[in-house]
Amino acid sequence: MQIAVAGAGLAGVFAAKTLADAGHEPILIDKGRSAGGRMATRRIGQGKADHGAQFFTVRTRTFQQEVDRWLEQGLIKKWFGDDHPRYMVPEGMNMLVKRMASAFDLHLEERIVRMEADAGGVVLAADSGSIFPADAAIVTFPPPQTAELLHRSAIPGTEEAVEELEALTFRPAIVGLQPLKQHLLIGSNGILDRDLPDGIEKMIAADQKGISTEPILSVYMTGEWSKHYFEESDEVTARAIKNALAAWNTVSTEEIQVKRWRYSEAEQTHSGAWMQAETLPLYFAGDAFLHEDDTSGKTRVESAVLSGIAAAEAVLKQHR
Repeated sequence: MQIAVAGAGLAGVFAAKTLADAGHEPILIDKGRSAGGRMATRRIGQGKADHGAQFFTVRTRTFQQEVDRWLEQGLIKKWFGDDHPRYMVPEGMNMLVKRMASAFDLHLEERIVRMEADAGGVVLAADSGSIFPADAAIVTFPPPQTAELLHRSAIPGTEEAVEELEALTFRPAIVGLQPLKQHLLIGSNGILDRDLPDGIEKMIAADQKGISTEPILSVYMTGEWSKHYFEESDEVTARAIKNALAAWNTVSTEEIQVKRWRYSEAEQTHSGAWMQAETLPLYFAGDAFLHEDDTSGKTRVESAVLSGIAAAEAVLKQHR
């Protein structure tokens, strides 16, 4: 069975892994230059810093088994915490996803702009002109983007799915990456998320965290601050971040690099680890799709993993 997985973040990669483990050869498609999604790391000079997810925790046995394997392989390590350890990737968070994605038929820099679907299968069309026909597809884009894609594609029978996807609203996030002249110790583990200047939600020192030889500060702005500055230029936004940081004496000769996440965290999540568009072979997954037993109500790394697995299992069950 030919199955296309759109989006090579954690949900997409784990969907592909589940399909491959069942003996299929999934196609993994992503608009970016590399896999990873919000497991994102950026190189700045000789250093690097995470600017999406900084760590992940484990609540389920399914994910714990995978995390234990990663620990044995040395791909991850415990950053801090005892009751609920925070795990990080020493090479940068995106390396974990990139390694997994490389095992599949991966198509990068392919932005899906249109879909066709009926009971017989799915066709995904990219802006490059590439066409990806499949027996079924799992789409792991942020729900607002998926809803827009379905609108544009005008596939009969997807009206209810569009309505449900549009109900999943998100908060944006702006992250400033500030190279420093010297090492700056913050907190006891390189992360600070309290008693911060107005507008700043948390800060992480990449060198103290252990992923960079050069001192770089990842500065996460609050949701309200991010909404206010989201459409501003990088120059204006970087200046505002630097002003917020002034009390910390983090002046640098280099400009702050700005990263914007339009769909950072779901304000409204979906009750269920996956969705299907009516009876079409078209499935949706991602970190905003929470398993029925998940009482956190929050998007996170683990919810993306579990959603990708669940969507793939649904495809395998319904399209044998």
